[in-house]
Amino acid sequence: IELKPQSIITDFELAAINVSRSKFPDTNNKGCFFHLCQNGWRQIQRCGLAIQYGNDEHFSIMVRHLFAIAFLPSQEIPAAFNILKPQMPQEANDLVQWFEDNYV
Repeated sequence: IELKPQSIITDFELAAINVSRSKFPDTNNKGCFFHLCQNGWRQIQRCGLAIQYGNDEHFSIMVRHLFAIAFLPSQEIPAAFNILKPQMPQEANDLVQWFEDNYV
């Protein structure tokens, strides 16, 4: 069987994007913002930040800025992340590192 998909949808995770590009170089790769945010919410919970995210408006807005980077052109993402990273609340350091490791 020879697969030739026209497009592949991922959650913007670098590993998934890199594999799909290497295996299917002529395929259009698209990201799913819903799944990116779903993964982000799981990580917020793992980091013990769910209560703060729900109660602290400034904190939740800053975290949402992190995920909104997905709407930028791909070549602008690293620079935007580097601008946003030092502005993030210190409590979110583990979340920010996870985001950088997996999505930037």
